[in-house]
Amino acid sequence: MDFQEQVSLYVKRIDDLSDKLLTEEATKTALILPFFSMMGYDVFNPNEFVPEFTADVGIKKGEKVDYAICINNEPAILIEAKSINTKLKKQASQLYRYFSTTKAKFAILTNGRYYKFYTDLDEENKMDEHPFLDIDMLNIRDSQLVELKKFTKAMFDVNTILNIASEMKYLNEFKSIFKDELENPSDEFTKFFLKDVYTGVKTKNIVDKFKPLLKKALNSYILETMSKKVSGVFIEEQEEISEQKTMYDEIVEAVRYLDLQYELYENGYRFYKINKTNWIFTFKKYKGKYQVFLPIGNVYCSRHYAETLDEFNKYLNAIEKRVYRFR
Repeated sequence: MDFQEQVSLYVKRIDDLSDKLLTEEATKTALILPFFSMMGYDVFNPNEFVPEFTADVGIKKGEKVDYAICINNEPAILIEAKSINTKLKKQASQLYRYFSTTKAKFAILTNGRYYKFYTDLDEENKMDEHPFLDIDMLNIRDSQLVELKKFTKAMFDVNTILNIASEMKYLNEFKSIFKDELENPSDEFTKFFLKDVYTGVKTKNIVDKFKPLLKKALNSYILETMSKKVSGVFIEEQEEISEQKTMYDEIVEAVRYLDLQYELYENGYRFYKINKTNWIFTFKKYKGKYQVFLPIGNVYCSRHYAETLDEFNKYLNAIEKRVYRFR
């Protein structure tokens, strides 16, 4: 099972269980521990995944963070866990205190659904105020999935993640500034565009006059660009559907003499002779390639690639033999 499939199962777990989790401990057991197990860590090995990790703060002794992931006997990631019903907006203060007392370079604040990843980009050994990665597992984006995978045990590398975190920090800040400028263009931003289109004196009144027009132009351009991209995707999808239809038509024609029935099945067709239970073969697109699935007994099936009609014809003999079984 690949990482994306594991994440999909975890998302389903949140959907199924979140209404039943009434306490922090229930959230830890049902969601947070399974999450880090999914990430490849042995959550039952206290040498690797340490519960109630001691992080003394100043004169306060015995301060504990919920979990610490240790690598080479040193804490690498601190984890503060909350109940799934807890909003995380103002819950990072404990992590902030603990961070500077350990050698950990990363900290995670979570309630089982939301995962906020922190490091010390602004000032070394002092946790940043804002996370560089903020994931809602019920609405995780493909780009976030890629970054999350880097925190798995198999891929974890401090320097690699720090470099990526730095890029993401500035990327998010640029996006935030751009969003603000789109909604309410500043004087400097407006003047930048005016310098090539307006030759008069750029007084305060002139700048204010052009702000609504600039806002309209920028948003219009973004909508037009998005529309073109959506149209392009639609055309590509239609071309793929057309390609699939041609290939499926060829397969249907190739087995016509066997007098089979067929129906849509996932990304292709399933062929059968007498009833749908005793199916003869399935032809579909699986992981981007055309494949023939031939049953073995009543449970298992063998999978074969068949990108062309000639490749498919190699399996006609096996298909015929199965057809004759049901005559």
